[in-house]
Amino acid sequence: MKVRKLDKKVLAVLNAASTDETRFILNGVHIREDGKVEATNGIVLLQAQLDMVEQDDLPSNLHGEVMDKAIVIPSEVVRQAMKHVPKSASLPFLEGAFIVGGGIQSTDLETTHRTDFKPIPGTYPHPDKVIPDYAHNAAQTFTLNPHWIECILKAAKAVKADAIAFTLTPEAGKIPTEIIALTIKKRGLPLVTGCMMPMYPKSDEPDTKKTKALNGAEGG
Repeated sequence: MKVRKLDKKVLAVLNAASTDETRFILNGVHIREDGKVEATNGIVLLQAQLDMVEQDDLPSNLHGEVMDKAIVIPSEVVRQAMKHVPKSASLPFLEGAFIVGGGIQSTDLETTHRTDFKPIPGTYPHPDKVIPDYAHNAAQTFTLNPHWIECILKAAKAVKADAIAFTLTPEAGKIPTEIIALTIKKRGLPLVTGCMMPMYPKSDEPDTKKTKALNGAEGG
């Protein structure tokens, strides 16, 4: 039987979990039987695939019945449990926490930490119904470097913006999108505008000519 392993991906997904106490079922991460983990606040939805580990491969000090059903674990429980994960374990395999024995357990082979929890009751929404099928919409897919996303977010925070609009401006007949225009807004009014280059699948580098243009190396 396979055990679901929590790692840094669950912390990333957790950023989308709702903090609205009236939306109780969304106040945590939903972990499916196949190890897919997801969270949503009704506006943003994030998903990731957790590693699945054979129960027989777990260290002997991690024991208990395997929880193999879909569950929703409260956000704060996940945060607390992940704080006890060894940051430099002797084995990379141990750099995570395992859902086993009615709780979340982690170990460095010398000590073991266990965080007990009660799953949030209720029926979690079906994110697959709203996630686009990228295989059939390749022209709408673009990749952004997190560093530059952070740059834009800092700009938005500097003007206390409440929205950022992205506009795809593809070059005719070409994939991926050539330029992504953006507008930072507050109360519907544009405060900052600009554009950014997407990352490219083959080299993760944008078109050199266009990059030079953005950097002021070309043009007047």
